[in-house]
Amino acid sequence: MTYNKDKIVSLVIIILHLVGAIGSAIPATREIVTSLTPVNLLITAGLLIYTHRESYPKLAVFLPFSMITGFLIEVVGVATGFPFGEYAYGNTLGFQIMNVPLLIGVNWFILSYSFGMMTANLRINWLLKSILSATGMVLLDVFIEPIAIRFDYWHWALEQIPMSNYVGWFFVALFIQLVFHQLFKENLNKQSALTVGCQAFYFSFLQIFFKF
Repeated sequence: MTYNKDKIVSLVIIILHLVGAIGSAIPATREIVTSLTPVNLLITAGLLIYTHRESYPKLAVFLPFSMITGFLIEVVGVATGFPFGEYAYGNTLGFQIMNVPLLIGVNWFILSYSFGMMTANLRINWLLKSILSATGMVLLDVFIEPIAIRFDYWHWALEQIPMSNYVGWFFVALFIQLVFHQLFKENLNKQSALTVGCQAFYFSFLQIFFKF
């Protein structure tokens, strides 16, 4: 039963990102597909929660912690330019509070949880796991940024991505990962690596597509 559930969820995650990538690349469907980005985020987060194994009280702690932390940091970032640099959100990610899409917290959960689970089984101490996970999140953001700007997720004041964005991302991600690896000592979700892989595919595919 568990195998079947994981297989079905894996298929759904793959289809979501594949349709998203192709639909976003085709001019005729680009607008409607990108407008469904919030739905994609909610479905992905829901599937990760659904396939989480055991330690549900710990998940009940980490879920709101990562979402609220990520959201509040973004509120500070938009208002002050710290720690990421001066930027503003567009309309693609949906409903906003204090000029920040509410769903940005969901995105912080998806990435933090997935990268955390990917490193949870490594035979290194929790600090190194946290550093490795945070580094992975920053590397993925390198692929995210150009597409996020193109699709009106957010925009940078100087129309270029500042290095402070990646530095800020690393330290915020590291803080969240330090908490994650104190809570979880093993990988409790088979979908974490697939989710990261599909997101990497989505953003890298679109980057390559728009360069040609």
